[in-house]
Amino acid sequence: MAEEAIALKIVNQLKTELARVRVANGFHTDFGADVRTELSETPIPAAARCTVVLLGLQAAEDNVVAVEGVIEIALPSGQANAMATIYRGADDIERLLAEMGSPRWRRAGAASSAPGSR
Repeated sequence: MAEEAIALKIVNQLKTELARVRVANGFHTDFGADVRTELSETPIPAAARCTVVLLGLQAAEDNVVAVEGVIEIALPSGQANAMATIYRGADDIERLLAEMGSPRWRRAGAASSAPGSR
């Protein structure tokens, strides 16, 4: 069987990393509780969620793959303080991506044959 497509490996790794976005792990939000890699048929969720969509890949230096994509944050209708939650969630995701872009994460990704991404 052929090796899995690199785009799918990256999306699955990003999904795994985003699952860490929990208040218990020191983040502002619990967006990691529901991370999806497929667009949902229901645009308004019952609970907060993130959806990862990969738009493009480009090879970079040192066995790193540059990734362009969208991480959509969706909240239930009527969520109290919705914009504050969105801003906190965006901050959480920026922090996570910065951690993933660190040399530590790149080395760990290379060691497990998963591509480094950012």
